[in-house]
Amino acid sequence: MLAAICVVRENEQGTAIQVYASDLSSTEWLLGKCLAYWLVAIAEAIIMMMVSVILFDLRLQTGAIPLLLGTGVYLAAAVSFGLLVGARSGNQNGAVQGTAIVGFLTSFLLSGFIYRLENIPFPLSLISNIIPARYYILLTRDAFVRGAGWSSIWYVPIIVGLIGLVLFKAATRTMQRMQLS
Repeated sequence: MLAAICVVRENEQGTAIQVYASDLSSTEWLLGKCLAYWLVAIAEAIIMMMVSVILFDLRLQTGAIPLLLGTGVYLAAAVSFGLLVGARSGNQNGAVQGTAIVGFLTSFLLSGFIYRLENIPFPLSLISNIIPARYYILLTRDAFVRGAGWSSIWYVPIIVGLIGLVLFKAATRTMQRMQLS
């Protein structure tokens, strides 16, 4: 949500026009935004994992590497989604509503967190295949509950990374269209 608000605010204030006049391409500009908000998200994720271990005595059932790598990839995809929503939104309210409705609601309802994926009706179950939260839930369940390790979740960072790349590419194309017009 922060990435979406940031991109929209820059468009509203006109500072994005200054970027268009510089030598920066839209890809470089969005990569800078993505890296900044990815670092903030990583710090928040590490703090939350430490709090869950300290306060709730939650323990990893497997090595930390799959969880940390998967978390980094998932957060990059989430920030890319925020950049896409921010690039497509006209104002900050639209960016907040877009990330809340499209991002949060679909992640909450169609990821397998609330309802089992087998119980989601057919047309909606297709949408759940492109939601990164679905795969991140598999990753965290493996890390904290099952403990099977890389052998059972090797594909999760790959799928989430591909979804993140598609989202980032869509945000880049949107910004390029704005830059050329």
